[in-house]
Amino acid sequence: TIDNCFVTASGELIMSPAGQFKTREEAEAFIKEKDVIFSLCFGPILIDEYENVTPDYYTLGEVNDTYPRCAIGQFAPRHYLTLNINVRLNTQYVFWATAKDLGEAMMKYGCQRAYTLDGGQTATTVINNQLINDVQFGEERPTSDIIYFATAVPEK
Repeated sequence: TIDNCFVTASGELIMSPAGQFKTREEAEAFIKEKDVIFSLCFGPILIDEYENVTPDYYTLGEVNDTYPRCAIGQFAPRHYLTLNINVRLNTQYVFWATAKDLGEAMMKYGCQRAYTLDGGQTATTVINNQLINDVQFGEERPTSDIIYFATAVPEK
């Protein structure tokens, strides 16, 4: 089993370590009680209640090897940080990270909670329809899910 990150209707990230639920009924009761609207499923959990809980071993993602990494963190309700640690090709700045490096970075930025997202070729950031980081192996891998932030404030 793997760690999960639940997102509630109020925008809270709730970390759920692997094995938290023993039955489907326990998980369904948790989802209903916490008003969960969706979940993220990759992991591991990096930060929980301001504590770095990044594991030394995890089922997915080769946590001790260096790769482009991606995470989402939360400072307060509806205040998030997404972070890519990624190679910059054709520059002097080349850095890939372990999961521990990613957890330390999320701690440094003051996250109350943080969760690892898929990295490698899917560790991409797009702002205003513009890819702003280089991608491992030079090509994005097709993905079916994204995390999208938008504003309800009209443009002036």
